[in-house]
Amino acid sequence: MIRRRCGRHRGGGIGVDYAALPSASGTIRGADSTNQFSSAELAADVQLWLDQPERSFGWMIRAVDESVSQTVRRIASRESAGAGPVLIVRYLPPDADQDGVADADDQCPHTPPGTLVNATGCSLEELVPCREAWANHGQYVATLAAATDEFVAAGLITRPQRAEVLRVAAQSNCGR
Repeated sequence: MIRRRCGRHRGGGIGVDYAALPSASGTIRGADSTNQFSSAELAADVQLWLDQPERSFGWMIRAVDESVSQTVRRIASRESAGAGPVLIVRYLPPDADQDGVADADDQCPHTPPGTLVNATGCSLEELVPCREAWANHGQYVATLAAATDEFVAAGLITRPQRAEVLRVAAQSNCGR
């Protein structure tokens, strides 16, 4: 259980030395392991420390039930040469449609989950929709060919996959 430190006091008083509610809970594994904790509360703690560094007292890590024997873990790091663990904060910006592209960069913000998207968060269907008013079928296929070239160049699809997409597009009614 990770609780935000409230002040510079020593000891362990709830609300005095640490927050009453945990910022996160999780299992700390053994030696040579990486332990990850993630929650909105942890993110809020870090944001508070960025906004108000004078309130950055760190986190206190404690066992959920300290009366249970053998629940203690020594936390150390090779990188810190015995001086203690290293905290690495990885910020993942909001991604509402969970396509791997941050909302701020997502040009197609409502892509269905699991859809293959490019760096701007757009799928081939969103970039070259069949429902678009195409001048003709050839224009649709040519536009799709250019879009699939970009997907191949980005390593998102292979050349054989591109060929299959274009084969299906050539048989479609899009732009007819």
